[in-house]
Amino acid sequence: MSYELRGDRLYMMPTHFGPSPGLRQTPDGGRHIDDRPIKVTRYSVPFLTRAEQLETHLPPGFVLEGDPVVTVDFGFMTDIHWLAGRGYNIAGIRFPVQYRGERDQVSGQFLSVLWENMADPILSGREQLGFSKIFADIENPREQHGVITAGASWGGFEFLRFRLENARQLSSEEMRQALSMPMGEGLLHYKYIPATGEPWKDADAAYATLTPFKSEAGTEIKIKAMWFGDGELTFNRPTWEQMPTQNHIVEAFCNLDVLEYLPAYKMEFEDPNDLRGQRRLK
Repeated sequence: MSYELRGDRLYMMPTHFGPSPGLRQTPDGGRHIDDRPIKVTRYSVPFLTRAEQLETHLPPGFVLEGDPVVTVDFGFMTDIHWLAGRGYNIAGIRFPVQYRGERDQVSGQFLSVLWENMADPILSGREQLGFSKIFADIENPREQHGVITAGASWGGFEFLRFRLENARQLSSEEMRQALSMPMGEGLLHYKYIPATGEPWKDADAAYATLTPFKSEAGTEIKIKAMWFGDGELTFNRPTWEQMPTQNHIVEAFCNLDVLEYLPAYKMEFEDPNDLRGQRRLK
């Protein structure tokens, strides 16, 4: 007799062995929301570019909102409960947009791509949430003589590196003012999963999703400390042979004009959100 999927549990392929534990579901079907929060150190380097260069990469229903500021984030996460205390690193690229749908109009940060150095969060983030996650090797940050740096590579080719220097820790009041800057309702994504078989234009999923900054349980990230400094990015243009499955992605960012770097920043925070509040936009 074949098995049936339970309606109260979350599954991913392969479904044949039961529900899938992860960030949104404990092995017994509960939640990690009451577990210790994930510890995160994030370095962000924003720069101003040309609006027309970003517009060519907007999915259906999306428009730029405000100044065309691209922010590159490197995040380093530790003490992750759903990974039994392990951690992983990420590098993402976002910019401000508004989604204009038939029902929803939402302003936020469009997360155009998110590299991660572990398969498990990539799979669950793509299938369950609609994040544009792909793999890269992301080294831990190194600090020498007040300069912090880290890079992301694929197959031995380093395609991205950030640099942060002259970092000054903010006072409580300065941090409050910095965090009051409008960011919209959350992170915006475009979920796309192709249908199996031809025609290739068919899709099993093609829609926008939203990651609210505040969880549906009412929890928010807890900022522990913040620094401002001078940041710089290096995008290295790959050949197809160097990055055969991602060269078109990296090349798109190599083609952006960096008109001006804005103040870079470092944040240390704790994140309790299990992203159960992720929702599909229409």
